[in-house]
Amino acid sequence: MRSRSILITEGVGFIGSHFILHLLKQNSDVHVVNLDALTARQRPPPTGWYLRPNHTQSR
Repeated sequence: MRSRSILITEGVGFIGSHFILHLLKQNSDVHVVNLDALTARQRPPPTGWYLRPNHTQSR
């Protein structure tokens, strides 16, 4: 099966982080690319999805 890549913008926020977690849990064949500015007031969410191998964080 072919893997799909999905681009998410501003995925470190509350809604974006939960959406990414949902995508990664429901789809093992998906690779999420998160494009976020990561300003000083934002920290990676505690859900741990950003540590998964099928996730890429970019600024």
